[in-house]
Amino acid sequence: MALRLAPALLLLAWAFRLALPQQADGRTDWRALAEGFSASASETALWLGVGLALFGLTLATAALRFHVLMRAADVPSSVGSAQRHLFIATFFNTVLPGGFMGDAWRIWEGHDQLRRGPAVLGVVALERLLGLQALGLVALIGAPWTSADALPNHVFETLVLVAITCAFGPFVLLLPAATGTVARLLDALPEHFSRVQRLAREVGDGVLAIRRHPTRAGMAIGLSLACQALPVVAVAALAVPLEGAIGLPWFAVIVPLVTLASMLPISVGGAGIRELLFVALLGGLGMPPEAALWLGLLTGLVNLAWAGFGGLLFTIGRRR
Repeated sequence: MALRLAPALLLLAWAFRLALPQQADGRTDWRALAEGFSASASETALWLGVGLALFGLTLATAALRFHVLMRAADVPSSVGSAQRHLFIATFFNTVLPGGFMGDAWRIWEGHDQLRRGPAVLGVVALERLLGLQALGLVALIGAPWTSADALPNHVFETLVLVAITCAFGPFVLLLPAATGTVARLLDALPEHFSRVQRLAREVGDGVLAIRRHPTRAGMAIGLSLACQALPVVAVAALAVPLEGAIGLPWFAVIVPLVTLASMLPISVGGAGIRELLFVALLGGLGMPPEAALWLGLLTGLVNLAWAGFGGLLFTIGRRR
């Protein structure tokens, strides 16, 4: 945790330095933070509540997707248990190193409670692939409604290239040719790797089981798109009381890719990465840098609130 806090604090300091003006003696002018809002305190609280609710709806949608995929993989699941597991996983993903410890907890729970750990691992892997795909698709949907000239130094082209990779990369991994190649590589392993082969096949069965359930596959894809579109609307809502808010299409391009960058295991809950990218990208689009900084801070605060709710659920339901 200490190793992750250090870069988080350094990135946050960098974001503050970029966003806030410097006084004649070189010190940061903290009074500029007050200039980031254009709305009253009551209006700001209202939009903060809207953003909080939309992020909560995102997590509820992600939980429903997890439930659908679990059922497609023939793993017992209920909507209530999926909701609880998803909120707790969000807590662990936010506060523990790596950004994937919540997924590890869900896999462990699948092993401990259902004796289906490998199948749950396959479901979680597929969930990540669908989420990555939807993230890229949302950015590509918003891209035609924006202008490539608004961002300098080919930044827009880079964002679109990343979105294309995210949107179509998972298709390649799920093609029969790719899965067949993996199966042949597993068969070629020596006998003392038989346990690894068996585990990999069980995981693959969990990933590919959704092919037998096209209706559930369609539901999972639609829910994945909702999971990436709702945070775009949530961040746009948080930006309403701020100075110089930009159009929704730009949020559709930037928010998914900032979300992707925030998953890098070099920070705590994406702190610092998110604020720095918002200042750099939204500031380049004309939003005042102090407002862009506030948007990153408010987004992190909302995420932390829902992670705290997941931690509360874990604490209440914890067994000795």
